[in-house]
Amino acid sequence: MNTYKEMIYMVLDELRGYSDDFSYTEDHVAFLLDKYRAFILKKEYANLKKTIPESNYQTVCLDLEEVPAMDIECSGGYYLRTKKKLPYILSISIPRVYPIDFYQGSMMNYVSRERMMFANCSKYLKNIIYCSLNTDNKLYFTSGNAQFLHLRFVKMTALFETPIKAAELKCESDGVCDPLDAVFPLEEGLIPPVLELTIKDLAGAIYRPSDDINNANDDLDEQTKKSPST
Repeated sequence: MNTYKEMIYMVLDELRGYSDDFSYTEDHVAFLLDKYRAFILKKEYANLKKTIPESNYQTVCLDLEEVPAMDIECSGGYYLRTKKKLPYILSISIPRVYPIDFYQGSMMNYVSRERMMFANCSKYLKNIIYCSLNTDNKLYFTSGNAQFLHLRFVKMTALFETPIKAAELKCESDGVCDPLDAVFPLEEGLIPPVLELTIKDLAGAIYRPSDDINNANDDLDEQTKKSPST
């Protein structure tokens, strides 16, 4: 898979074919890549019945802390909360949340905030751990079994809207310090349209004309008729 730096290099290299007179920061190009990745994924997988390849997902590790649960109806007084905020998650897929060791425990039940309020009201489901994303962009956990409070870490696999921010919550230390060295999580077949949209966006800025002629006429129409190479 391509890294952000590799994607940025491909964009800037293509733009040099349009003009040498441009100046864009790598962060700005990365911002546009994230923007058009989200756009393409939403368009491609608007039909929720389609399976989304794993290459589009990221897995992050989240530290938990215990907090009072005053607004949850059947919680028993406390819930767990992620210490850090999560990047926005694309709504075309439901996140998967599970213990650090996937094979040592069952997945948590990811539910809406409305469902979370009544998650533990059934005595038959009291051992299930429920979690929900709150308005503060933190993940909250509750269960009818108080043993869930011993959890200190969880993993989450999701389609994040800004992968470069999600990369800051990565699980393993792989020696990558620069965020632009992180993997750009997108299936190979969708890379070309994301590059094309990003290049068109930046190329349009290169050729955006300005009326610098000091007269009373609107000369923009004449300037836009000229070829960029003239």
